[in-house]
Amino acid sequence: MKISIVFVILLAVLSQVAVIKPAQAQTVAGNVNANGTSQTPTNAFTISHPSTGRYIITFAPGVFTRTFPVCIVMPLSAVVYSIFQNFSNCDVTISDLEGNLFDDVFNFIAAPLTESR
Repeated sequence: MKISIVFVILLAVLSQVAVIKPAQAQTVAGNVNANGTSQTPTNAFTISHPSTGRYIITFAPGVFTRTFPVCIVMPLSAVVYSIFQNFSNCDVTISDLEGNLFDDVFNFIAAPLTESR
């Protein structure tokens, strides 16, 4: 009898607890040629190459909805000079150790920023 009462109370308490599910985090990755074309075309992002050493990765609407992407760029033979991020893109500048901008093949991974709760 006591077990039944405890079980009923437990069910009543659990029915009042909201289950919080984290938002589905989407990670996007790609390979980019030195001329700014994607090695693996996808609908998740596009690449533009406005000038030497500069690439803009633009994510499709809905890919990163609640937070902006955090981009990690891994060039083949260069140094990443800077990465600027906002809600829809990552602006990448690639240079050598002396700071000279140049075009290079690179890989990237973009994941949503972890939200504070």
